[in-house]
Amino acid sequence: MKVVIRIDWKLAVASAALLYAIQVPAQQHCTSGIHIEGTVMDPTGAVISGAQVEAADGQKTVTDTSGAFLFPCVPITAATITVEADGFTQGVTKVDERVGGNAHVRVQLAVAAVQTDVQAVDDATAMDADHGVGTRTMTAQEVQQLADDPDDFLRQLQALAASGGGLPGSATIVVDGFQNASALPPKNSITSIRINPDMFSPEYERAPYLGGRVEILTKPGADLFHGALFFTDSDGNFNSTNPFSTTATPAGKRRYGFELNGPVVRKKSGFALALEKRDIDEFSVVNAKGLDTANNQIALQQTVAAPQRLWIASARNDWQITPNDVGTLSFSANNNSLGNQGVGGLTLAEAGYSSSVSEYNLRLSNVLTLSPNLLHETRIGYTWKRTTQTPNSLDPSLQVLGYFSGGGSTSQNLNNRERDLEIDDDVMLTRGTHSFKIGAQSLGIFVHDYDPDTFNGVYIFGGGSAPMLDSGGNPTGQTTTISPIEQYRRALLNLAEDLQQHISSQVALH
Repeated sequence: MKVVIRIDWKLAVASAALLYAIQVPAQQHCTSGIHIEGTVMDPTGAVISGAQVEAADGQKTVTDTSGAFLFPCVPITAATITVEADGFTQGVTKVDERVGGNAHVRVQLAVAAVQTDVQAVDDATAMDADHGVGTRTMTAQEVQQLADDPDDFLRQLQALAASGGGLPGSATIVVDGFQNASALPPKNSITSIRINPDMFSPEYERAPYLGGRVEILTKPGADLFHGALFFTDSDGNFNSTNPFSTTATPAGKRRYGFELNGPVVRKKSGFALALEKRDIDEFSVVNAKGLDTANNQIALQQTVAAPQRLWIASARNDWQITPNDVGTLSFSANNNSLGNQGVGGLTLAEAGYSSSVSEYNLRLSNVLTLSPNLLHETRIGYTWKRTTQTPNSLDPSLQVLGYFSGGGSTSQNLNNRERDLEIDDDVMLTRGTHSFKIGAQSLGIFVHDYDPDTFNGVYIFGGGSAPMLDSGGNPTGQTTTISPIEQYRRALLNLAEDLQQHISSQVALH
């Protein structure tokens, strides 16, 4: 069962319309026709200024900056309003009002269809930064059609990037023009995505020969307040139980969060916030064989919770420093925690581990328009990442091949810390149909890696040739082949378990 609740709200203040409403009583009353006032909007609800409005009797007017128009007195036989605006289809509405009445209409225009003629040429060697093999640009509407779950969303982008060649899981993800690879920001904060632009451009640190390239741009602040809340829940009560589990395994998934953007100072500064949390409750089932307290072989069946917790957030502030200078300060965070990993099958809960991967980015960018043909852009970013893996137990690893694996994990005791500093400075010059870009990039990476292997030691029982024992547990002088679990049992009871050990003991006795 999947329940999705999404709430969107918008708040806007149209001061011109309010002032006009106050002035209406002071206007002359229309006794021979209809007093008509109205507003013209686009499909999103934003007002359209400069639209041509005409009544059926030939009266014409133009909408003001708030999208409003007024006809003081229109004959009742001519109360049909036609609206036209560049880039939109024609809108027609009929006013139904009595003579001497006041009518207010809202006309919403649809976006006009655009027809483009494309001429194909036979130059197959031509390269275009936006039309190469596997290259595409996705708008905000197209991005919203992709998966909502962050992991599924990432896999889809990697699959799209693989269309240009390379391995899907090796695609490089970059955000807001920074060259240093980043984790995905919240989906609701993305305004567009470019997949596999000119991958051989010298501005990139290296050609992504192992995978494609995904460039993400996040949303700036808006002139109007806009926000959204979302919640998704998948109930695990409808899932079937694992056949090897002795108890029910009610797995479930929940995803919730919000987005909010709007102005800080009207026409000068704006902000954008996004926060997303995802909780996944999974279970691993152990189906192994071991020994009880009396050293008799028994079945080991466990149902072990394996929770996954992910939260991602972003905050951005844009401000117009001067008419030609725009600055942006952003912060993003991505934290993913997994519990009881590596458990299941023959691996007991004690041999599992937990992991955590976190990434934080603080970035500042400045775009200065020096002239209509010259643009200067500076970017400074600082990133700190941490990856940790913690074993559930620090005891030596115990592996009885084909029966069970217990004790502590041998390699999941990781602590990796990384600090990255990136500074980019670019200048772009445009002359006619040609663009020239020159700049300098600096990327410093500081890594501290602690990753010991088999730090706690390991005991492996694989079975093989061993002395044959009598009923009292004493060697008979003959050999036999024993299983790994029998070898483990003999070790617990301090019995002869290895032929070479028995021969060495006999040599010592003589």
